[in-house]
Amino acid sequence: MKRADPNAAFSGVATPEAIGQYDPHNGPCCTENDFMVDLTGTNKSHWNQSAADIFATSFLNLDQRVGRDFRHVRKTFQTHLISLRRSYVKRQLEERARQQKRREASRAERKRLLFHRRLNIARKTTALQCHVNMLRRFGPAGMSSEESVDDENGGTQYRVLIKPWRSSIVTNWLRVFDAVDRLARQGPTSQRRKGTKPRTRFFSTKVGSHIAVRRLPITAYKGDWLLDLDEFDHGQLDIQDNERYEFMHTPDIQT
Repeated sequence: MKRADPNAAFSGVATPEAIGQYDPHNGPCCTENDFMVDLTGTNKSHWNQSAADIFATSFLNLDQRVGRDFRHVRKTFQTHLISLRRSYVKRQLEERARQQKRREASRAERKRLLFHRRLNIARKTTALQCHVNMLRRFGPAGMSSEESVDDENGGTQYRVLIKPWRSSIVTNWLRVFDAVDRLARQGPTSQRRKGTKPRTRFFSTKVGSHIAVRRLPITAYKGDWLLDLDEFDHGQLDIQDNERYEFMHTPDIQT
């Protein structure tokens, strides 16, 4: 496998496409010079059966030691292949875990940036300043999550995930901050503000995190979601039942 040590990256691994297209009736899976194995399949897979034959034949051609026959070399290779496959699968799982951790970190960072963008426009806009404290109570955790999606043109779009616990009134209330921020960034043609180009976001029916922000007014939560909570989870939310916050904007802002 041309690995300098057990921790080195794997090479000589057959692709899923090549494995799927391989027909043992058409001959060997590969050659001695482009030797590859199937590390996602078992020793009994057509590819690995052929690879074992190729390895044993090549080994015996290079090393004609007494007591070594084809069947012995082939079996020894297959035993080693089991070890390789375990190591490969473990490496793949570890890499997927690292990728998932990076995705979660990126998602958390986007939520943080979204929160601060909304908070900044609320501070700067007179008609929105009355909502600054409520925005702070939601914090980054109260913002919608996004997951990146590659579009057909090679760019990246972001799918907005639904907050199952957050009322639709709050969602619409938050979107107004985004609209005002977009307008502020555009401004008059001769006075366009410099800054990062807004990301392409689209809404979906996919559900995000179920972890709700605590100690918000009861109007911030979705009614049917609250009804599904047991007594313990409802108590953990510490909902401010006596606080009635109007998640509304002035007519001028709405316009």
